Amino acid sequence: MTDIDARLAQIRSRFRQRCREDLAAIEAGDMPAAELQRVAHRMAGMAGTLGMNALGEAARALDAGIGAGEPSLERKRALIEALRVELAE
Repeated sequence: MTDIDARLAQIRSRFRQRCREDLAAIEAGDMPAAELQRVAHRMAGMAGTLGMNALGEAARALDAGIGAGEPSLERKRALIEALRVELAE
């Protein structure tokens, strides 16, 4: 394993831990829409950077939906499911 690979593994590990924390907060259901959008936006960018495409797409859809004034429950559920799948790997 190269230094770059080791560093990337470390970044992925920290991101997954943050995702676990975010998932718990999202599932609690009391996160204001603005905070949920901020979390989804951050998650979308980082997931894309790390090659976690399904998670990135789900987070992007929720971010865009909230930004357009339509924070649908379906998009929120899709993000929760993508988080669960990604964190199970």
